[in-house]
Amino acid sequence: MSHQSNKTFYVSRHFQVDWVIARGICRDYGLEIATFETLDEMQAVSKICRKRSFYLTEYVHVGGMTLTGNSTHNWYWVTTGKKIDYEMQWSDDEPNFYSRRQFCLALGGQNYLFDDIHCDNG
Repeated sequence: MSHQSNKTFYVSRHFQVDWVIARGICRDYGLEIATFETLDEMQAVSKICRKRSFYLTEYVHVGGMTLTGNSTHNWYWVTTGKKIDYEMQWSDDEPNFYSRRQFCLALGGQNYLFDDIHCDNG
């Protein structure tokens, strides 16, 4: 758990699901999938993920999406509709839009930086 900018971020290792289901689980608990208004917020959560990486899966879902699938700059937060307007820190070779189907955002890679992922397993 991390407190930044009067926000609390909760990272769960109990659910190993795709992005769409993760967002639904957050809502079931009266929460919303994480958004980072600033790079500092992202870095704080990323740091906690690195410290607890032994307990986590490969990705930690966050509430970003893109509709273009070809840029590092056209990402927005699904909860607010706001464009991510700071310089995003990406995992190596990301975003790669693998199979032209990776339009959702997670923290991933060895350092839990931004990574584009499939929104669902379908």
